Amino acid sequence: MRFRKMDIRMTVVPLEANMIDRFLALSAWNDDVGAIETFATDADRKLEIDRQSAAIRQGLVRDETGLLIEAAFAISSPVQIAVLLGRAPVDAYEVVRRICDSFGSDDRIRFIAPFSDEDAWNSLAVSAARRIKSLSTFDVYGVEQFSRATAVADACRRLLAMGHAIGISSFGPHLEPESFKAICEEIDALVKRVSGRTVIDRILDCYRMSGRVHHGSLLSGRRVSGAILNARFPSEPLHFLYNLAWKHFSVVPTSRDPAGDHKRLTELARDLAAVLDTEAYNPYDGMSLSLANLHGSLADKILYDELFAFQQWQPTVAPTIFAGWLRHMQSVGCVFPVGSVDEWTEFGTLLMARAQIAGLAFVTPFDASSATLPARRAAAFFEACRIPVEQLNQGYLTPHDTSQRNAPSYPIYQISEGLYVLPPRAIVGRALFERVFTLLREARVHDLKNLMGKALELLTVDAVALTNGRTTAESRKYKRDGQKKGESPPEIDVASETDARLYLFECKSKALTNAARGGNSLNALADFARALLRPLIQANGHEIQLRSGGIRFLDGGGIDLAGREIDRIAVSMTDHGSMQDRTFLRAFVSSLWGARLTAQDPTLRAQLDEFNDKYLLRIQQGIDAICELSNGPKERFVRMYLHGCYWLSIDQLYYLCRRSSDLREALSPLRSITFGTGDMMAELAAYDRMRKTA
Repeated sequence: MRFRKMDIRMTVVPLEANMIDRFLALSAWNDDVGAIETFATDADRKLEIDRQSAAIRQGLVRDETGLLIEAAFAISSPVQIAVLLGRAPVDAYEVVRRICDSFGSDDRIRFIAPFSDEDAWNSLAVSAARRIKSLSTFDVYGVEQFSRATAVADACRRLLAMGHAIGISSFGPHLEPESFKAICEEIDALVKRVSGRTVIDRILDCYRMSGRVHHGSLLSGRRVSGAILNARFPSEPLHFLYNLAWKHFSVVPTSRDPAGDHKRLTELARDLAAVLDTEAYNPYDGMSLSLANLHGSLADKILYDELFAFQQWQPTVAPTIFAGWLRHMQSVGCVFPVGSVDEWTEFGTLLMARAQIAGLAFVTPFDASSATLPARRAAAFFEACRIPVEQLNQGYLTPHDTSQRNAPSYPIYQISEGLYVLPPRAIVGRALFERVFTLLREARVHDLKNLMGKALELLTVDAVALTNGRTTAESRKYKRDGQKKGESPPEIDVASETDARLYLFECKSKALTNAARGGNSLNALADFARALLRPLIQANGHEIQLRSGGIRFLDGGGIDLAGREIDRIAVSMTDHGSMQDRTFLRAFVSSLWGARLTAQDPTLRAQLDEFNDKYLLRIQQGIDAICELSNGPKERFVRMYLHGCYWLSIDQLYYLCRRSSDLREALSPLRSITFGTGDMMAELAAYDRMRKTA
């Protein structure tokens, strides 16, 4: 891992959707490779291959302007799909991979010629790469060897056979808008015909029977394996279908062939998800981030979650967290509507207990009542937390219609007068918090944002208390070296110490916005920056002070580093799905090192300038400063820095801390082992299985 200096000015030609068309339209594809001479030895053959590779490098490399080298890698997968669909020359995929191989791992090469430079690509790149292919003694890049493209191409073929229009751009296959909507309408109609309740029951049966539940959490992780030669069928977008099904929960089924219609429904939905192409098919997907398609990398994470991932709280800790949140909100001055904190706590505990792990529970207010919460009072809480089932997800049709999806915001769905249905327990816990927070916002509770922040800090302290760590700082301020007069003193949210390690927790209650969930990558970038980069920037400031001589709190006492290592944990009230995957976090920081993002649309530049200056530049400057104070090689230091950074929702942190009395051991399953699933609970489930079989 090498890092670019931040003062280097680079002009980047952005990867555009039609660039793959320019690449595949090059005249060199029509040229005859010609006869390949014989070589006396394999060494002579290799020398010729090396000479051709050097010619590719020399012909394509540009100094400070052009396409990022990642662009060639970015189009390789779309090219492979185009070959499989007969839309590209049969050797196009191997050619583009041979071109990529010519650059090797030389991090000094940043730019290559754009595809508009046809002379360079025709005579120097494509022709030379085709010659390398002919000289090679084995086919290392057989077009059907990698399962992701094979699975996507197969799905494209099935949809094309149905008459739907599919294009292939530099960013991958895409359904034309009319076809995309038509497919979603057909899926929705099939759900209605089979009935929403039947679809939901089958989805939850699938979770139970396939073992995709871990300690009550519905696992959304990608199904990956180390074998990349065996194509597998794409996954069924269960979350997307689940939310469509709630629209039609009370509809009477009209299908004359329920089994056949359900089969057509799942196959069509699976093909739709495959063409959207957000899944990882092996553990190595997502370990690097292409600057040539940063938008696509962010959009894929968000779209994947909409297709596959449920919004939930880990159910074994959700009752404790909900009760703790209520208690802490009250302690900082919040007054709750409907009832007292004790009543809300009992109601929430009873409601979550009545919900099933992977099934629907049909309840009445009497079922969530007790000696201290009579049915009459329980009915008032039901009224505050329910939504008529006919109002669920109305207007939700495509995976981009996140703003029309209201089911995760309510824990109780009313079927008829006095009869209600509860979604699975993990969903109920998260939805209960979301609903109560909405009630507080509607009641216009004064300074709600700050109250939430304080409560989250106190919940973090509760989680750390489950381990052997000493909580030595809770919302404590100190004076920073070089602090200017009138400047606000920095404040540590939570710090915990052991003899060997220091943990800095920075808490942000920032949620993922509907705009981001709907696929707006710029909004997602802003949410990502506020929820993760800002806490890391704050933690960096604390670490700089610790390494510069220690922290002395304004109210007495302090912290000295004393040679210990530091872990930095950003804590949010709810999770941000696949964006919290640690592999993605490491790739994001390292790939954007030294970069500055720009937009062709002038109306977007102000937002990107804020991201560049307020977040990206500051986190790089902070890491640079810490590196200098640590007196270690930069590459090694940044790797260790990223290993010591975590981004967890409060339920994830609490769940981890309950697993071990030692905080380092509690975090260790996430530190350096990855199974490539992109879902923290799926990662822990795989880790637990591995330990049982070890």
